[in-house]
Amino acid sequence: TIQATVGDDRTICSDSEILQGNNPSPGTGTWTVVGGTSQAYFDDINNPNTTVRDLRKGTNRLRWTINYKGCETYAEVSITNALPSTAYAGNTQRLCDDETVLDAIEPEIGTGRWEVVAGSATIAGSDINNPKATVTGLAKGDNVLRWVVENGICSTSDEVLIVNNLPSTPFAGSDIEVCEPNHDLRAATPEYGEGLWSIIEGGGNISDVTDPRASISNLVPGITRLKWTVSMGQCSVSDTLVIENNTPTQANAGPDVSDCKDWAQLDANPAVYGTGEWYIVSGTGTFQNPADEATIIEDLGFGENILMWEIWNGSKCFSRDTVKIFNKVPEQSDAGNDKTICENYTTLNGNTPPSPAI
Repeated sequence: TIQATVGDDRTICSDSEILQGNNPSPGTGTWTVVGGTSQAYFDDINNPNTTVRDLRKGTNRLRWTINYKGCETYAEVSITNALPSTAYAGNTQRLCDDETVLDAIEPEIGTGRWEVVAGSATIAGSDINNPKATVTGLAKGDNVLRWVVENGICSTSDEVLIVNNLPSTPFAGSDIEVCEPNHDLRAATPEYGEGLWSIIEGGGNISDVTDPRASISNLVPGITRLKWTVSMGQCSVSDTLVIENNTPTQANAGPDVSDCKDWAQLDANPAVYGTGEWYIVSGTGTFQNPADEATIIEDLGFGENILMWEIWNGSKCFSRDTVKIFNKVPEQSDAGNDKTICENYTTLNGNTPPSPAI
């Protein structure tokens, strides 16, 4: 009789194993599955060192039987397949946010846990074994998380890619009032993502729509609203900038006037953009309507009178121009009182003309 031997019972992390039966020669050895529901099969049932495959999860009892001239001996070995359920961490997620809910499969055999492989992420300690855990604090770009399923000494794992494409928070610059039809833009350069300027109200010419420090020219009068959009992948966020172009009409006070009267019809240009008003810089006079570009000024002082036509638009934008009005009318002459004299000469008493006389 040849005594059968099979080696020690053992736990493996696989569904196949090389067996350790002894040499049955000169007899014949045969491997069989002893009871249970195992679907294991042998590559060669007569080979003492054959490979057994499809070992079920848990304990598999195998028997090595040696037959020699009608006499049999056998030995049994327990091979425990401790391989846990196949880990599945879920599908790739591409987000516009720094948090999400994970989507691993709950293992039937073993216990799952999450770990961060690349990038950064936070999973609450109480949620670390939850296949549907909420993850927060995802880094910009690629984040790789691993779902590890463990059963005793054995484990399986799978990784999932979570892409956080949320761009940098955009800043288009502070709203501004300008007094000329151009402006240098001052958006924040995005650390993550690409920026793009667009005009959503008003008008103008942007030198480079991808440059956060582009310039805009030919601004239309009034409000121009710009959008600075930062995009990454399928995600975009934006901020708006309002530019109020209060460029006033360029003031033109009209031609200088030299006349023999103490009033004048003024001839400034209309304030198309803004509000105009007359002021006296030097000399004297009274405006009939200071807000009228073509008003009449009266009671002009003798000689040179300097007037200013000023156009204001918005809170700080203005243009101005001056005009000279020469009043040549002298004061009324006064020769003095009539008188009777007893000499052939006398002193005259006319009034003194103003100086300078023009």
